[in-house]
Amino acid sequence: MMSISTTDGLAVVHLFPDPDSCFLLDGDRVVDEQEFRKFHILDLDVTFSGAFICTADRAQAVVDAFTRGDDPGELGRWTRL
Repeated sequence: MMSISTTDGLAVVHLFPDPDSCFLLDGDRVVDEQEFRKFHILDLDVTFSGAFICTADRAQAVVDAFTRGDDPGELGRWTRL
């Protein structure tokens, strides 16, 4: 399963390959790694560093490719939480 959270043209992508694992798609440097942004997830405001923030367009492209069956490892670099 994959989820996307967006705000102001920015996004964070979560990958859940199984019930016990969660990965974040590494950002595309649209926000400096030392900066932070809030995203609304499950009725909470969650803060992410720029290391995990990408453009909403890139996030949508990743999710679209995933739904077509592309391997997540081919869609970008992922960091396990």
